[in-house]
Amino acid sequence: MFDTWTSFHLPGDPGPAARALVDTLATKIDVTIEKSGKLSGAAEIEFASLADGARLLNVRLAPRLRVSRMTARGAELKFIQEDERKDADLWVIFPKPLVKGEKGVLTVEYAGEDVVQKEGNGNFYVGSRSSWFPKLDIPGDPFTDRAVYQLRSRTPKEFTLVGTGKLIRRSTEGNYSISERNTEIPYTVVGFNFGSFKTKSAKQGGTEITVYVNDRLNDELRQMDMIASQRGASQLGIGGAITTTGMANAALSEAVGSIQLFTHYFGPLGFPALSITQQPVRSYGQSWPTLVFLPYIAFLDPTIRNQWGISHSRSTREFLEGVGPHEVAHQWWGHLVGVKTCHDEWLSEGFAEYSAGLYLHATGGDAKFRTYLEGQRDSIFAPLYNSRLRACDAGPIWLGRRLSTVRNPDAFSRLVYAKGAYVLHMLRMIAYNFATRDDSRFIAMMRDFVETYRGRDASTEDFRKIIEEHFGMDMSWFFNQWVYGSEQPSLTVRYGITPNEKGALFHGTVEQRGVSKNFRTVLPVLMFAGQKGMSGKLIVEGENTPFKFQLGFVPERVEFNPLHAVLCEMEVKKM
Repeated sequence: MFDTWTSFHLPGDPGPAARALVDTLATKIDVTIEKSGKLSGAAEIEFASLADGARLLNVRLAPRLRVSRMTARGAELKFIQEDERKDADLWVIFPKPLVKGEKGVLTVEYAGEDVVQKEGNGNFYVGSRSSWFPKLDIPGDPFTDRAVYQLRSRTPKEFTLVGTGKLIRRSTEGNYSISERNTEIPYTVVGFNFGSFKTKSAKQGGTEITVYVNDRLNDELRQMDMIASQRGASQLGIGGAITTTGMANAALSEAVGSIQLFTHYFGPLGFPALSITQQPVRSYGQSWPTLVFLPYIAFLDPTIRNQWGISHSRSTREFLEGVGPHEVAHQWWGHLVGVKTCHDEWLSEGFAEYSAGLYLHATGGDAKFRTYLEGQRDSIFAPLYNSRLRACDAGPIWLGRRLSTVRNPDAFSRLVYAKGAYVLHMLRMIAYNFATRDDSRFIAMMRDFVETYRGRDASTEDFRKIIEEHFGMDMSWFFNQWVYGSEQPSLTVRYGITPNEKGALFHGTVEQRGVSKNFRTVLPVLMFAGQKGMSGKLIVEGENTPFKFQLGFVPERVEFNPLHAVLCEMEVKKM
């Protein structure tokens, strides 16, 4: 494994997309998948040259897929593709230098094994999800080049291919099913899932949602089922039929609820369809435009999960609670709104992670939401794997994938996901009216962000500008502290309540440690007396911030940092 220790951009460098040599305009893919999992296809890529002089272009394609031919408008082209065990990068060589502004068409014919892997009993795993088709490379990030796609697939008719985009037509030719799809609008990537599926459908707003679950067990589940059927299994607490189809209604309800909630917060999705599909691996989910991949354990009955110890750990329970809403949220964060560079990935992963938290808040109330935030906070403050270094001290979330090194392999997920989510939560809490539980300012700014960058890529600074427009103030202090910095405050609150003729004097101090002297914390406070209540926010700066407020009532209860509004360690003492 290699780590990137340093990397610098030239002054004024607009990012990797601006260094691209070509822009892909449209891609037509014709692909055949056999029962064995073998994939063969041809892709016709229409592109425009963005610079003069290029003759050699990199093409992204899975190493197991071997190219047999490349042509440009019928003329044979030379290409470089070494053995997959060596340097498997694919390059196309044009006969003469490209000219800026001219358009061309590149056709690639290819085939190979193991891109679609058999997992037993009609279950298939699509491994090379972003490289199963050839794509002209954009330096730095494969998900910054949007193009219109047309996909024609040919598969054994007993199986179903679920693809991105809108289904135009479906037909049968002998033992094969033919389906045709197009994206209608530019996508950054297209993909598919493949297997023996049963379906459940519903409509939410303008989106048709369909859940695809495998009606037969994959190899791993079949082994579990065989063990459960053996004599003595009941004594081990194992029993009952293992199936993934029984949870289809629950998965559909979750998807419908997620889309309804995220539409409320972020604005309309705009995609006419969304497919939620089961994949035969247990450890992760993924989201392509209009297509979500979920692990098979998300479709297991909770009783079965508990019997087999799948949901015994806190991390797995939190994963299962959030994986569906998280992946649905990527339809907004990552696909409707993309990210410009690796530094901005928290706008995708962190936002999707927090969206899952919003779903848990809506379905489980404040208590569930606090538990969710405590889990994120613990992940941020806990030591990294096999290290004494806390995750939050590994670096700022703006470093993106460079946070993960040989020494700190889990720093990326602990910060870009968890801390990225918490940063968005803190912005929401700054805008939140605790007294009326009014979220309208947060909703307005998030909807504005989506609408402004719909179908485009956004940077951290783009997001900051949207925030400043809605907050009406310079927010560079917040981004410098929480996105570009890695300091974490520890707060000690000492407060007193002194009754007087007007009500009570609320007074005290907030000590702030572990951060620089100009670090600013916006700390919400709630005060209650019977049916009366009041909320406010303390602006904490420096090592010691005193406060004094005259209240019109005598508080019976005071809550600092409600809804875990600030990512911090805090101690509260009443004087």
